[in-house]
Amino acid sequence: MASLLNVNETITIDWNFGNSCDLKCSYCHVELHDGTNPFPIADKFCPAFAHLTDQTRAFSQVNLEFSGGEPTQSTALQYIVLANQDDRIKFKITSNAQAPTDWWQCIAHKLYDTTLTYHQTTDFTHFLTVSNAINKFIQPKIVVPLTPETWNLTQYRILKDLGYNVQLQLLYSNFTRGNNTYLKYTEAQWDEYYTTQGIDIHNTAQVEQTIEFKRINHLNNYYGHMCWAGVSQIIVDNFGYVYRGWCKSDGHMGNIFDQSFVIDSRPRPCPKTQCKNGFDLQARKSEGSWGMA
Repeated sequence: MASLLNVNETITIDWNFGNSCDLKCSYCHVELHDGTNPFPIADKFCPAFAHLTDQTRAFSQVNLEFSGGEPTQSTALQYIVLANQDDRIKFKITSNAQAPTDWWQCIAHKLYDTTLTYHQTTDFTHFLTVSNAINKFIQPKIVVPLTPETWNLTQYRILKDLGYNVQLQLLYSNFTRGNNTYLKYTEAQWDEYYTTQGIDIHNTAQVEQTIEFKRINHLNNYYGHMCWAGVSQIIVDNFGYVYRGWCKSDGHMGNIFDQSFVIDSRPRPCPKTQCKNGFDLQARKSEGSWGMA
């Protein structure tokens, strides 16, 4: 079995802490925005955050990513970030940037990273204002999701020309139900997407290394390989249950709201024949098979 973690390691935590959202995008699964599990109030959020902090004491850095839903709708998030006194903990927010500009101006200096998603149904001027406010402290990553019917690269090109780190996002027809079946993009749209990624569409080797090609062709197979999901990174769902990854293999590791979560310190063999989630794919994988690091 692989060795325990050491005190110089970083852990990344993706906390999906509510499913309320001010947008109801047709390409986003209803479970991610219907508000059936609202963001926790401060009296519930603060003890959970303290428990998470305590369970990650062994790490030299904790990268805590807040997602949703739309996390800026949380009444407690801003307080948690601003009140934190633990220098090990760094914050990231994934957002649609619809919150008021002053909300971001108040919190931006406390973030180590931000991902903003520009939805074409929203006010692009406001999106730019928020992006510029955050950019005074840290350059946000910007994602522009497109469907085959709304294919328009105008805003993408404006953001690119302004020097932002921006990329297109192709969407699934089975969002949250496998993440391997894309909407019916045309061949020309796929070619244009790959070009924006710096991929030569005539270079087969380059195309075959993309996550999209691997998903479509079921190539992310790490079955039996040691996986560090659960060691170098974990996820927290919007009920507070902690899992090794979004694949949710091996069951949950406890709940942060009832303070039953206990950190694991060893990698496990992957039980899946395909790794589909982008966050899970970031976890270290061994080159060996069962029990081999």
